[in-house]
Amino acid sequence: YQRRVHGSRLNFGPYLNAWVFFEVSLCAALVQLFVLPFALKWLNEIRLLFLSLTSNMLHMIGYALSTKWWMIFVWPEFLAGFTMLESVALNVIVSQNVPSSEQGLALGTLQAVRGLCAALGPLLFGQLYSRANGPPINFPELPFYIGAGLAAISMGLTLLLPRLLRDSRITLDKVTVDDLSHDESKINTNEKCDDIIINYEN
Repeated sequence: YQRRVHGSRLNFGPYLNAWVFFEVSLCAALVQLFVLPFALKWLNEIRLLFLSLTSNMLHMIGYALSTKWWMIFVWPEFLAGFTMLESVALNVIVSQNVPSSEQGLALGTLQAVRGLCAALGPLLFGQLYSRANGPPINFPELPFYIGAGLAAISMGLTLLLPRLLRDSRITLDKVTVDDLSHDESKINTNEKCDDIIINYEN
């Protein structure tokens, strides 16, 4: 999809397209090697997720605003490397907030959603670009702005995530306390029954 956009808007050929993907991979590796260790010390997982989504939104806007081929390498591709922090942040959130017995299912479901998005994203946005890159719309930047809007919505949901996680912990703690109280009442009832039987026998 990006090759089609670059080729039609910025006169990208196979050589420049190869350098685009090289820069994305290089930036992602550098971010995970040098930025991620410091980010985990200074930012919690929620802020790390918010940083990743912000980078995603800005790099989409960068694609839409770029009018020269060199602009792609200066801004959008550099920010694309920080979007890789999203997977790390989500894995930490799952590991810290999902019971250990259910973490495998949660992480598997998360990976399945990622795979589904990776498959459907190019298909849907490729069709959208084909329709937007000609009359009557003639607005080839539209898919990037839609992507930036989706990232902005995700950022808003991320701001609500601490409250949702806190409420889920309270609910889980309440359920645990109720279960313990129920078990203790059963134990006390059994003990009383044993005392009655012993007194009766005596």
